[in-house]
Amino acid sequence: MQSAITLYRQAEGAGFHSAEMFNNLGYCQTLLAPSQWDPKEALDYLGRAIKLNPDLQAAYHNRAQVHLRQAVQLGLTSREAQSHAEQGIEDITEAHKHGTRTGELHQAAALLYSIRLGHGLPADQHTRCVEAGLRHLAMAVRLGQKPDVLRNERTLQPLFKVNPEGFEEALRSARDPGQAAQSPRLLNPVPASAGSAPGH
Repeated sequence: MQSAITLYRQAEGAGFHSAEMFNNLGYCQTLLAPSQWDPKEALDYLGRAIKLNPDLQAAYHNRAQVHLRQAVQLGLTSREAQSHAEQGIEDITEAHKHGTRTGELHQAAALLYSIRLGHGLPADQHTRCVEAGLRHLAMAVRLGQKPDVLRNERTLQPLFKVNPEGFEEALRSARDPGQAAQSPRLLNPVPASAGSAPGH
């Protein structure tokens, strides 16, 4: 993965800029080990991708995944983790506006709402977080995510503890085989419609 990042950086240094390439640079960072990845750089590249193409679903999805990973690494109840969870939810909401709603996106949303429950919230916000988390969890299962994997996901424990009956009901949701489970997160860096020439 480091070799891919190096190649993309070389292309950037040569003056090639595209939303898809910056998206891929951010995505590649999310695949590195915790000791190797640079979340600030990932967020910077994904922000540049969105600035170039505000309709690029993959960039919102990848940025949400960066926020999710940071929240988990920081500890679910920390103030900074909560901030990342909030920003991740905003990015998932934008991703839903700009492409297919997949099981992977709904799973990320359920995880982020579960993290929000790890910090003291006013009663009305708490209720909305639980409802949203369970709704996204059910949709994730319907769109192909595996219930057994979700049941054992530690980040979902706050959601389970608040409403175990609703949690299990969501995991029993009937699957819709006609819908996509995964979202494309790595893109062709030279889109067929354009492709930025060096210096543009």
